[in-house]
Amino acid sequence: MDARKLLAELVGTFVLFLIGLMSILSMKAFPGGPDLLVIAFGFGLGLFVAINIGGAISGGHFNPAVTIGAVLDKRLDPMTGVGYIVAQLIRGIGAGAFVLVMSNQAAVAGTRTNPGAGSSDVQALVIEAVFTAIFIAVILTVTKKDPGHAAFAIPLTWW
Repeated sequence: MDARKLLAELVGTFVLFLIGLMSILSMKAFPGGPDLLVIAFGFGLGLFVAINIGGAISGGHFNPAVTIGAVLDKRLDPMTGVGYIVAQLIRGIGAGAFVLVMSNQAAVAGTRTNPGAGSSDVQALVIEAVFTAIFIAVILTVTKKDPGHAAFAIPLTWW
């Protein structure tokens, strides 16, 4: 495994989650604002920054679902995929720990994703799976057919 690629996944995942989690905290600091827009923009901006930092080195996965998609598409060997996923999990936890140190436990708990009103856990899981599949399809398509626009198309899909 290439250590530079793993480091790029570590840094990129940290940046993505840090900016996204901080957008949730900033939204909670100013209640009554456009909550979903702020959060979506925060995570999209985090992804844009992460892709521009490490995308050229590792492919810019920063998410186990993306890595699994790349392995299934035979763009990445399974062992490297496992390394990427471990790096992503470590850095996702690291970003949460950073937010904890900079704020408090209640703030970190406030970043937890819950099903929306009127949705069961199963419905939320199905919705998440469908939209993740769409997101992965965009990533696999744009990185193959038009990689020069990937840094814009992928975060815009998240928004």
